[in-house]
Amino acid sequence: MKGIYKRSVSCSPCVDMDWMTPETCAECERLRREEVDILQLGVGFFANKAIIKRPDGTLATVSLNELTITD
Repeated sequence: MKGIYKRSVSCSPCVDMDWMTPETCAECERLRREEVDILQLGVGFFANKAIIKRPDGTLATVSLNELTITD
């Protein structure tokens, strides 16, 4: 199964301190997204996590809120 993993980062401190413009914020959003292989869904204490394989080959357990299933 394939999906898009969006790494969670808080942008509000950068925007509040005028370190970013809306254009650079959009570029940052694009860079945080990566296509991953979803190996298993529904793991964790309340079954709200997934195990993914990132493009560099590492495995990670992430929240389902950070995933968009594409295939």
